[in-house]
Amino acid sequence: MSHHPADNVLRMLLRFSDAKFFKRGWGARQDAEKLWAMREAVMGCPVKFAQAVPQPSEIVFVQERITRSGVVRQGYFKSPLATLMPGLLPEPSEVAWFQLVLPHGADSPEVRAKTPMVVQLAGTGDHGFWRRRTFIASPLLKETGIGSIILENPYYGLRKPKEQQGSRLNYLVDLFNMGVALAMECNVLLRWCEHNNFGPLGLTGLSLGGHMSSLAACMWPKPVALIPCLSASTAAGVFTKGILKDSVAWENLNTKLPEARDVLESLSQFDQFRKLTQSCEPHDRDATATLYALLEASTYLGGFPKPACPEACIVVCAKADGYIPRPDAEQLATIWPGCEFRYVDGGHISSFVLHQAAFRKAIKDAFGHLKAHLAAEDRAKQLKQKERQEQEEQVQELHVTTSEPPRAVAA
Repeated sequence: MSHHPADNVLRMLLRFSDAKFFKRGWGARQDAEKLWAMREAVMGCPVKFAQAVPQPSEIVFVQERITRSGVVRQGYFKSPLATLMPGLLPEPSEVAWFQLVLPHGADSPEVRAKTPMVVQLAGTGDHGFWRRRTFIASPLLKETGIGSIILENPYYGLRKPKEQQGSRLNYLVDLFNMGVALAMECNVLLRWCEHNNFGPLGLTGLSLGGHMSSLAACMWPKPVALIPCLSASTAAGVFTKGILKDSVAWENLNTKLPEARDVLESLSQFDQFRKLTQSCEPHDRDATATLYALLEASTYLGGFPKPACPEACIVVCAKADGYIPRPDAEQLATIWPGCEFRYVDGGHISSFVLHQAAFRKAIKDAFGHLKAHLAAEDRAKQLKQKERQEQEEQVQELHVTTSEPPRAVAA
């Protein structure tokens, strides 16, 4: 199916815009080495990853606003990535800002126990909280009772470096920093929800936010509702085949291919990337092929653990999406068997505008699937416990029978 006209118009605008992704190059080799070393060490196992995430000393709330439908609270904490690897994130990104959208009375344990919570991550260009709060969080709370945590992406909004132009990340490695930081920050927020007895829990996002929420779900060791909308299984095709290809600083990346060679050389020390290093020789690769290879190795969700409950995942795709190559989106069905696919009419941009209700419906339904899964788990645990008790009682009865003294026989 051809791309939606709105997506094609945006492509034309991007071609003539001076704001480009990765205009300063590929990024420092040592930063890439740190991230990939951590991936090799702990990102193959959600439990190891959770154990490796340093929890912030405190989560600070600075604002509260009462609305008709609920309460909005704004807070912040130090990003775990900034604690674990100082200097990797730019200084403004080291503080993770977020907003809570909660029902009235959420300080009550009874209300909290009945309030599911979904963490929302931002799509490309979604700076601040207003858009996600207005179109997803507030109506979702009113319609379904599901609360939200709206997390500001690193490099966006309050976390944007001054030298960065809009949403256009200066270096490729910034995208990798963002992904790892968000996975860790979601871990902090999901733990906070558990500690405060909210639940069940979920993750969602549109476009870039959909991919990042998927990565965060892969790194969380427990079942969550997962609703990636207008996103893909990898960022490789998004930047090399989709409309965003026209917003990449290709000339600059080609000029700085020696940087890419340094990054590729650093991969050779890691087993899971050695094959990529061997098949991506610098002399026969231009910037497009090199960018594709690096993004495929680093962002392909099939290279990470599966979410704990794929049956509670609903993927929403646009039929005429010019940003997301259809095969990259539908590949999630292969790597996460059991997840559900839904389609909306339109392209990437028009779906943002016209299909927010469909995204909220998918969130509601995914939580329904999760609740059914958790209920089935509880029943299975109860049945197993009952069987164990029955076995123990049978062993006890057998022990009593065999230990009885023989009865005297009358003469």
